[in-house]
Amino acid sequence: MLSFIKLIKINLIVLIAIALVFYVTILLGDGPGKLDTYLKFMMGAKILLLLTFGFAAVPGIIIAFAFIATNYSPLIVDNFGVVIFTLIHTIVPISAIHLMNITKVSNFIDLTNIDFRHIMFLVLFASLFSSIFKYILIEEFTNLEINGGFFIWKYFISNSLGGLVLIYFVLRTIPYALSKLGYQLNN
Repeated sequence: MLSFIKLIKINLIVLIAIALVFYVTILLGDGPGKLDTYLKFMMGAKILLLLTFGFAAVPGIIIAFAFIATNYSPLIVDNFGVVIFTLIHTIVPISAIHLMNITKVSNFIDLTNIDFRHIMFLVLFASLFSSIFKYILIEEFTNLEINGGFFIWKYFISNSLGGLVLIYFVLRTIPYALSKLGYQLNN
């Protein structure tokens, strides 16, 4: 069982990581032709934080996405929308990890036997579910007329590409940076 202080430290790291990824995404720009249209890094951040810290990261993810939904999402206008938005962003990666554990595709509890193909499949799987749930959320709670197939496809591709790029970048740069600082990594 984690101590309360360790849980607070983990969730502070989670909040800082999600805020950093969110603000990098804002700096890249949002809108047609901007990089954010094609690379949404949040899926990769959530999956990487869940794989690193386990379920201890869930409160930090919930707080971060509730804050993002409250302050930065133009489609969410009430508290119910904030709750649904936050639940989608929190439950989808957890359920994808759990479903892959149940079906024995990969055991994400034991991280010693995971390779990048397992993580890639997890990102694709979670991106598909997230895209479908976002479409249902927008269709149900807004008056927007959107093309469902295009919307799901666009979000699936942008979540998948962004997630894979972020995870690959972090998994390649952090060990390199730590080795340059003198830390010994076990392979």
